[in-house]
Amino acid sequence: MRLARQLASMTAALLAACGGAGDTTSPPPAPPPPPPAAQVTVASSVPIAANYGIHDTYVRDGLAFVSAWNTGMIIYDVGNGIRAGAPGSPVEVSRIVTSADGVPGGPQVHNSWWFHDPATGTNRYLFIGQEGPGAIGTQSSGDIHVVDVSDLSAPKEVAFYHMPAVNGDSAGTHNFWMDESAGILYAAYYNGGVVALDVSGTLSGDLTSRVIATARPGTPTDSTYVWGVQLYNGSLYATDMLNGLYQLRLSGRSFVTLAGGHNVRARFSSDLWVANGYAYTGTWNTRGVIAGNVLNIWRLDASGAPQLADSLVLPGVGTVSDDEVSADGKYLLVTAERGTDAAEGLYLYSLADPVKPALLAFHAEPGPGGGLHTGTFATIGGKRYVFAARNPASPALEIYDVSAVAP
Repeated sequence: MRLARQLASMTAALLAACGGAGDTTSPPPAPPPPPPAAQVTVASSVPIAANYGIHDTYVRDGLAFVSAWNTGMIIYDVGNGIRAGAPGSPVEVSRIVTSADGVPGGPQVHNSWWFHDPATGTNRYLFIGQEGPGAIGTQSSGDIHVVDVSDLSAPKEVAFYHMPAVNGDSAGTHNFWMDESAGILYAAYYNGGVVALDVSGTLSGDLTSRVIATARPGTPTDSTYVWGVQLYNGSLYATDMLNGLYQLRLSGRSFVTLAGGHNVRARFSSDLWVANGYAYTGTWNTRGVIAGNVLNIWRLDASGAPQLADSLVLPGVGTVSDDEVSADGKYLLVTAERGTDAAEGLYLYSLADPVKPALLAFHAEPGPGGGLHTGTFATIGGKRYVFAARNPASPALEIYDVSAVAP
């Protein structure tokens, strides 16, 4: 991913208080282009219990780690061989319900990262993010849970991290990124900013002593609400829902804010992806009266500082919730929700021109509460797939074969 559904019900007064007057950097919405020929096929659709449903999916080594909220973490073989599964026929390997840690709403399994540790050559730990209730700009909740998956058929929770209160308010985690070579987990923490956590060696119990650094980017008077982080060329890029895209760097045991911020104020920023010298950031829900129908495109200068290069408007969309660039840098996926039936779903673009993504295909996921919340690329058996989370009222893991359009 990926904001908890609790935040979707925030009052109009709160949204307006956090909002801006308008987005002067984005062009006005244009009529949508004619849809490309249908080239995306559904490889499989795995229903997920509506409890609340499904958020992120992490795919690696032919295994899909499905964050299924209060149903827990579900691990599927989709090409690994451990259960003879495939993208067209996922087979469950195991599941675990992590601790609620006293957070209102329960375990609320939101996202994960399976750590491949080059120092030991082992793939022992799965990091899980819990997303509890929050209030944009002031409060969030949820902990990092560490699960030992040495035996994939019998995962067990072994450690956790709980952030202390920030300015008297609880703070909870959101999306992750890992520097696996250094054994550092970076976590977005909404009003808590960002955290760098040493996860090398053996992990158990409370990991508070493993904190390397924390930061709340921006000026002391800014509200911070960090959605996502990604490490790229030594810089940590962070999307702040209220203030846009930042460039940070971990220096010793502290973060330094290098550039960015105050660059997206009319919309709430959502997820990010950085690749090939560019960054792509989504926008979420409605800020004031401005819909989150924009994907912002940033050019990184020689120092890595982001400069807004263009904005892609998706007509009929209410939230550009997730985006990702394929590993080969050729393609961009965007997931869209909270809009019209004709606009909710999966968008695939060519990045032949990274500033002007060209629409290659669109697959609609309409219906009550329709659309896709998250999506991620995976190559399995020489074919390219997208694993996506379909929203309630009929939540499901949707696996799309996109190899015809994105070979």
